[in-house]
Amino acid sequence: MVHSNKQTSNHSNATSKDQQIVQENALVTRKHEESVGWTKFSFDQAPCGRYGHRAIVHDGKLILNGGYNGQERLSDTQIYDMEKKVWSQISAVGRPPSERDCHSAILYHSCMYIFGGGDGFRWLNDLHKYDIANKVWTKLRTKGDIPPGRAGHSANQYKHYMIVFAGWNGSHTLNDLYALNLNTLVWTKVRTTGQSPQARDSHTANVVDDALYVIGGGDGKQRLNDMYKLNLKTWTWTKQACIGDINAGRAGHVSVYYNGSIFIYGGGDGSKWLEEVYECNLKSMKWYMIEAKGNNAPGCYGLSGVVHQNNMILFGGGDGRHWYNSVYVYKLGDNIRQGETKNKAYKNLQKNVFVDITFRFTSQDEEEELRINVGAPLKMLHDLNPIVKEPMMISPTSPQDYQDVNRGFLRNGNHAYGIDTN
Repeated sequence: MVHSNKQTSNHSNATSKDQQIVQENALVTRKHEESVGWTKFSFDQAPCGRYGHRAIVHDGKLILNGGYNGQERLSDTQIYDMEKKVWSQISAVGRPPSERDCHSAILYHSCMYIFGGGDGFRWLNDLHKYDIANKVWTKLRTKGDIPPGRAGHSANQYKHYMIVFAGWNGSHTLNDLYALNLNTLVWTKVRTTGQSPQARDSHTANVVDDALYVIGGGDGKQRLNDMYKLNLKTWTWTKQACIGDINAGRAGHVSVYYNGSIFIYGGGDGSKWLEEVYECNLKSMKWYMIEAKGNNAPGCYGLSGVVHQNNMILFGGGDGRHWYNSVYVYKLGDNIRQGETKNKAYKNLQKNVFVDITFRFTSQDEEEELRINVGAPLKMLHDLNPIVKEPMMISPTSPQDYQDVNRGFLRNGNHAYGIDTN
């Protein structure tokens, strides 16, 4: 272990809970079993490739609208039957949305609601409803605090409200918040408290229970990798202190919620397109980079992502040269949180696989996060093999001793529990 003052006393004061935390944080890369990973579906007849479209799921069908195909903005609405694996275009009556991209779409009472976006000339703030059963479009008239036109915002359904956050208005990024009562069609500009996110667009947002989680996006200068939580009962913002494999700042990605975690994929960090799946467990607020099998979706911007059963369904996206129109299914499977078995873990240790652990040291006056690089062939996790020694207690020196960005944390007063690798 890279540490200048390693004590030699045994770990008699560590509780079984402390040991469990160390063990859970030691292995940080989650690997899928054979049944979990990517599957690509290509079609002879499919919508043209596009990015900046929006999609919802209803009754086993993916419904998408609009987007940009590299030459023009689109106004079509397409349906993908996920059981039959066939596409069809909607021949709907009424007043459908005009051509646009980077708008928003939500599902409420078996209707798809489209709001905002850009058409190449204007930043829109109109609202359209598609009655899925009757195949009828309606342009809705709203009142109240109607939001200014925008694109690259997020919109989420919460109870009988559509919650709209941030976006781009043609001159600058935004961080305002609006709520539309979907029953009365009255807008309210919400005045929030707490630590508000900085202005951004091309972020993602997910409603989980009574909270809205906002991830990433761009502020016009940089791509962000932060996460904010909005309490939808009190309208209070809180910046989340995440740990683990913190993902690169990104915009134009997708995020979905499944079984206690938010999963993100794609987007760009300003220099490259990103092709890793990341999972954030909302209970521990810990990020994991997932190693998944199969033919993954291409790294790109402005793709759509939805959850159906235990699958993340991705469509489209663009990288400036290509506009994709394949469907990619990422199976989230029940075993995604199991990680590696102890047997597989021990074999990896014998192959000199390295991991990092973060310990957070606290005192009465302040809290500092000191990062420790475990830089030895990993004779770790004392229960993996009888020859591995018990963890030893470490005393901190100064933050300058710790350089590497790290993974988990363990609190125990002014001490942390490390691993003796001698």
